[in-house]
Amino acid sequence: MTSQADLKSTAVIKTDDVTCARCGYLLRGLDPAGNCPECNHPIAASIEAQTLLPARRALRALRRGAIAMLIAVAAFDLPYKFAYSDYRPSFGGRSLNPDGTRHLGTALLLLPAAWWLSRSERAAAVRRRVTFALPLLLTVLATVMFAFLHKLWWPGQNGILLTSYLLAPFVVAIEIILLFGILARRAREISSGPRAQWMRLAQWSFGGLLMISAVADAPVTVARILAEYGWYKPPEDRYIPAWFAAMLQPIYTWSWRLRGPAWCVALIALLFYTIALFRRTRFAAR
Repeated sequence: MTSQADLKSTAVIKTDDVTCARCGYLLRGLDPAGNCPECNHPIAASIEAQTLLPARRALRALRRGAIAMLIAVAAFDLPYKFAYSDYRPSFGGRSLNPDGTRHLGTALLLLPAAWWLSRSERAAAVRRRVTFALPLLLTVLATVMFAFLHKLWWPGQNGILLTSYLLAPFVVAIEIILLFGILARRAREISSGPRAQWMRLAQWSFGGLLMISAVADAPVTVARILAEYGWYKPPEDRYIPAWFAAMLQPIYTWSWRLRGPAWCVALIALLFYTIALFRRTRFAAR
């Protein structure tokens, strides 16, 4: 990418790196001291904004990550529908656990977005590694669901199986929140580009709703784990007391009803984000 000093020292802009920060007009051949012919925005301001863009490698990763995230959110419910359809995938003569199939499919959807967006992130290395590691952890949890469902190898195995059921929804929710957070942080570095507010809205509507659902489901699973190890004696007809189940029921109901609208919000926000990102960086990322 051409430096700001080099651009300002030339009589005219001779590269295809610089576009107007307001309207995206290609500024090649124009005087750096002039204004954009489309929107009258000062070219000097566009040059300064251009130098603040992420490095080309990070910008390419951000663009690919945004596309991968858009695909992952658009197809988010497909693993669930496939896992619980009439078709039952099998391996070695045994049908695979539908929950394991669903979580494995979700992990495969999120993995490309996690790879590209973690490479574009400038935050601490720990956060980048966690972002990439969570889909791998979800794959491990799905494998546990596959392996431990049909065969008992040692006492307490059911507790490990139930723990995988407890952790998997939290892993998905946290990963969604982290990925949207990366997109929001990088948006602030692109002048007149995608708005960070779009990603924050998607982060806390879609990702937040997934987290609420995981929290609401957790008490029953925790009760099952404790009962499996003999640390808790549940009521005769349920795993949790009736009064506690009555408190959780509205959360189940509303989280299920709001999931569709929250998904639409996230998908539309990602679509506008990706379009704006490509419009503002189509030359700089080459």
